[in-house]
Amino acid sequence: MLRSLVGSEMCIRDRLNPLHPSQGTSKPPHLYTMESENRVREDRRAKIAAGLVFLGAAGVALLVAIIAHNDEHSAPGMYNNPKTNRSSPIGWIAVSASVVVFGSYGILMKAPDVQDAKVDTMVFQCYSSIGISAVSVLVLTYAPWHFSWWGIAGGSMLVLIQVFAFNAISALGYAVAPAIWAGLTIVVSFLWGTLKFGESVDSMVGAVFSLVLLVCGVMGVASCQTELPVRLAASFGLCASDLEPSLLEPANPVACSDEQVPKLSKATGAVFCVVVGLLNGSLMVPFHYLSQEIRSDQPPVTYLGSFALGVLVTTPLFVVFYFYFPVRDPPVWHFQVAAVPGILTGALWGFGNFFATYATQYLGNTVGFPLTQGCIIFNGLWGIFFYREISGNPKIVMFGVCATVIIGGAVLLTISKGS
Repeated sequence: MLRSLVGSEMCIRDRLNPLHPSQGTSKPPHLYTMESENRVREDRRAKIAAGLVFLGAAGVALLVAIIAHNDEHSAPGMYNNPKTNRSSPIGWIAVSASVVVFGSYGILMKAPDVQDAKVDTMVFQCYSSIGISAVSVLVLTYAPWHFSWWGIAGGSMLVLIQVFAFNAISALGYAVAPAIWAGLTIVVSFLWGTLKFGESVDSMVGAVFSLVLLVCGVMGVASCQTELPVRLAASFGLCASDLEPSLLEPANPVACSDEQVPKLSKATGAVFCVVVGLLNGSLMVPFHYLSQEIRSDQPPVTYLGSFALGVLVTTPLFVVFYFYFPVRDPPVWHFQVAAVPGILTGALWGFGNFFATYATQYLGNTVGFPLTQGCIIFNGLWGIFFYREISGNPKIVMFGVCATVIIGGAVLLTISKGS
């Protein structure tokens, strides 16, 4: 009887603390202590990094809001002005900021505390929705309120995107998953702009070629966690000694250990990436239709007010369907562990969406939103230098080459769009 109680106690203790040694383990206790300390440091670093990105994003958002507010009479889509305005710095500042913020917003999804607690994707999304809505409603400080069902539709799409993205990142990593869905996002967004919204393109051949470059670039980035870069290096005659060393050795391999955090299969993660790409590439469609229904003296950014309402309204509905149809175990909210990372993740995404809205307004759906998908460069940099998801010289070189291809494709897409 006593043995049974002791065994049960050890089982419960190990489930609460996966780093604690138990019966049957081969690791000495001091290694578990080191691993635990490494994970604490990594979690702290992730929160500091996300906080710094948040402060920078808030500063740039304030700058964009001030410039845009003073530029209302010449803003695209207002007072019978042309639909786009590439000569304004607002669109380019917004694109640049969006690339950085979208490329950094999800770093807390893989924070060790969140992963160890096995926070459910919908629970994390609830906290994230709070951050997204809080940032989005800030536009009402200088833009009038305008209710639109298009905003509700956009908010609903966003909740779905975030849920699938959370699982895709858990399955494939922060460097690879965004790279896969970004390629599809670029193509879908471009097709919406040219085929549905009638946005002109000066050189269709150049635009198609640039899209091919972008897709090849992002797929190349996606291959950086496979053995393809190593095989390519070997095909060029590099010897084994050239292939083995890594520019960056994993700092804490246990941080992403499959023994501690069960993952979805890579195939499932890839399917989720496709879903994210299709939805993400269509995310600015509601914004386009709302900008057509508002008065000419209203800035299109008023869309974000209804968008925030849509996020707040649809998130509880998704929670009900997620946990109770079919019936699952009741949600565990992990407030102390997940609240701050979730809200900060949502706030960062909200700033990224704020910038993407202005990028789409000034540069169009054909160029503005596709360019924001250059964020995968920063996704990859976080994956390489922070979470050490990509290691080995061939893989890191492959990432650098493909990132250059992405930048080239983005520049060519801008040139092909013309005035």
